[in-house]
Amino acid sequence: MKFLTTSCIILLLTFSSLLSGIDVEEVKDKLNLIQNNGNSGNDFWFTIPPCYEETTGNNFIKILVTSTFETQITVDIPGNGFYRSRKTVANGVVEFAIKPVEAQAFLHQARTNKTPPANVYKGAGIHVTSEKPVLVYVVVKYRATSDGFFAIPTKYFGTEYINMVYQEPNFKLYYNYSGLASPFTGITAAYDNTEVKFTMGGGPNRDDQVELKGGELLSTGQSTIIKLNKGDVWIAGVHDVEQDLSGSLITGNKPFSIVSGVHCANFPVGNFWCDYSVNMESPIDKWGKNYFITPQMERGYNGIVRIFASEPNTTIKRNGITIGNLKDGGGSGFGDSYLEMRLWPKYDTSGDSITPKLAHISADKPIAITYYNTGTQEDGVGGKSDPFMSQIPPIEAAVNNTLVSSPNALEGGDIFTENYLRITFPLVNNEIPDDLLFAELSTSGVAPKYFKIKEIFGASFDAFEIGYEGKSYASMKLTLGTEGSYSIKSDSSKFVTESFGFSPYESYGFPTSFNLNLQNSKDKLAPIITFIQQCNGDILMDDGLVTDLPNDDEIRSNLAEIYMLESENYEFALNSNGNEFIPGQNASFNWELIVIDKSKPASALLFASDMAGNESTMLINYVNTEMEATSSNHFLQNPKLKEISFQDTLRNLSNSKPIYLSRIELASENKDFKIVSIEPSNWDMSMPLLPNSEVYVNIKFAKFKISNTDIYRDTLYVGLGSEKDGKIVECQYYPIANYSVTADYPNYKLERSNYYGEFTPSSKPIKQQGTISNLSETSPLYISRLELKDGGKGFSLGGFLPFDWDLSKPIAHNEEVLVDIIFNPKSVEQGEEDIELTDSLGIGISVMNANNELEELEFSYKTEQKAI
Repeated sequence: MKFLTTSCIILLLTFSSLLSGIDVEEVKDKLNLIQNNGNSGNDFWFTIPPCYEETTGNNFIKILVTSTFETQITVDIPGNGFYRSRKTVANGVVEFAIKPVEAQAFLHQARTNKTPPANVYKGAGIHVTSEKPVLVYVVVKYRATSDGFFAIPTKYFGTEYINMVYQEPNFKLYYNYSGLASPFTGITAAYDNTEVKFTMGGGPNRDDQVELKGGELLSTGQSTIIKLNKGDVWIAGVHDVEQDLSGSLITGNKPFSIVSGVHCANFPVGNFWCDYSVNMESPIDKWGKNYFITPQMERGYNGIVRIFASEPNTTIKRNGITIGNLKDGGGSGFGDSYLEMRLWPKYDTSGDSITPKLAHISADKPIAITYYNTGTQEDGVGGKSDPFMSQIPPIEAAVNNTLVSSPNALEGGDIFTENYLRITFPLVNNEIPDDLLFAELSTSGVAPKYFKIKEIFGASFDAFEIGYEGKSYASMKLTLGTEGSYSIKSDSSKFVTESFGFSPYESYGFPTSFNLNLQNSKDKLAPIITFIQQCNGDILMDDGLVTDLPNDDEIRSNLAEIYMLESENYEFALNSNGNEFIPGQNASFNWELIVIDKSKPASALLFASDMAGNESTMLINYVNTEMEATSSNHFLQNPKLKEISFQDTLRNLSNSKPIYLSRIELASENKDFKIVSIEPSNWDMSMPLLPNSEVYVNIKFAKFKISNTDIYRDTLYVGLGSEKDGKIVECQYYPIANYSVTADYPNYKLERSNYYGEFTPSSKPIKQQGTISNLSETSPLYISRLELKDGGKGFSLGGFLPFDWDLSKPIAHNEEVLVDIIFNPKSVEQGEEDIELTDSLGIGISVMNANNELEELEFSYKTEQKAI
């Protein structure tokens, strides 16, 4: 039998003694291990600038995901329907291999193809999401060319960037190519209605241009406006050989991401061999003033650095000595908004080579530095050290706890055979700190075992000549395995790390441990999580709130993220009323938790953080064991009066929480079964049922004549509510006991059963609601009566909303009353399951007559209820 309803189906709560299975301390330990990186997340948007393809063979973009949690990962590209999902292995690395034709917005062949005009590619962005925080590495690994980047989570996107890429390598001159191995910059929108302004920078030749759609050429200092929706990508490349996009100022009204790369780069131009180079850029608000740079030490010469200014008139120093001044802060070219140099010159004043050595680069205003590993032609050393570029993390972004991985998947193929981690840290008494610890993480769930770094990798290090904040600094190169995840931590010292590695003709390099929270923020207060929980465990959208503190716009950093870290039987959602959560732009935001199966316990661990890195967690539980209904076995039979009196007990099992009852009623009230009283006599619905207390419901069955073949049924329903603003708001309405009476001459036989277990579709009660609205702007509406046309078809009148309304009270102007109409399938006689059952609600409307008395003006059946 199928029952149709115009409103909600009543849900049954079964009773269980199970408690939350969430181990909060274990979850927090895992969270701290990954969250303290300052760069983990659960939402990522990026694009892949076109890479040089030597062959159409085994070329892949590899998205590598690692986490301390086992969590579901989804990778999708909305514009082409690409979608894959899989679970991580806790502390392991899982791989999504995507073909170039799927991952890139377009393919490009430098041998023959000119750079296409800058264009918007609808839905071409790559979207990575996870249920719990993860780290994402992106490796572009084509035959004989590769590089990669560390993916920045959406919560750390900015609205202002300065582009950091490199020159086109001029293969027309060296190889007579007719195409361009262009530098490309890709902008990916994370939100709808994103408007971006691109102001062209330029390179050392000062002839740089970008061709726009329609043929217009954009030169240094000129701007264009790009309009994007969520997932859209705008990609621009240079118009001719040796041109450059670096120094371009890119601003937007909403946060977005930038990934820049050179199709096949020579560092510097003319120094072979080329390799794909790519970098996901940090927004300006994540820049610092102090950088400790360790070049590739095995090379013959120091690598190249480019230093970018965020503000005009920025003075740059190397090891405390001024080496330049930048007059502009973006939107201009080489020498004005950025400078390029070897970390140290190739030769000294005597003409002797200067071997690679460390440098501390600082500025009086925030700067960014990108390191370019040069091609091996210039020195003939370095073996597999192909060109790559890597943005250097500022020491202001140092962390004291990190999770890093080799960029190879567990049991994956086509691996990088050499994998290294460079760590930059403060010395203690001119030694590696004793509490700088290292552990290899296990995928089998075994707790990590930490060892002193100097005991595993030796006590030698490379020291910097210049310190920072009164401390001396050094760097070490750690050799990692071809696969695996590792933890580094220290209680006393903060550090940054960079990953790099090689295989024949291939290389990669990118930062891996750096804090992307706002630097030098005065916000030291964590967000607070508040809520009002309904008695059925739900927390409705208007009742769940995260608020960042303090209540000072000048200090508060605003919310970065809100999500459900762990759950059992709860569904979480952010505000669904059309408001968009944008990290850094919301001081508060609503959320909701809905119990999925209300017959079972539920628990959720919520997490919230702000842009300064302050964090809060909140464990929320719902256990539906707090009330039970039992028979008191108190039956009083009166054969002479043809009636049975009996009693049911409603008991609050909680030791601390009161229960509010919004109503107690029978499905067929005022028929053969009646509630005659509730004890104690001084208790009423306005009073909560206190912990460990009970009330008794006295019920009478009275029927003058009943034959041995007759059967009479009814159901006791209870409404559970919660107190809100001084009123009881109902959040559950469900049956707790079923009664049946048959003749057992000369007495009656009463059978009672609890509603334990789930309803089958054929026995689930259905509640429909009729609405009585007073459309008058001034006059009250009086209802003289409410009744069903045919009460013998399984329908009965229930309660009202508001709960305290009755026929003695008028409905105020522009107000309404909801009337519950209940259909109980148990009342359907055998053989009637397939017939159509209907009933209608009759409403009497009264007016005040001349004698100031109510007089029924009209009565009619207004609505029809149906069960099929």
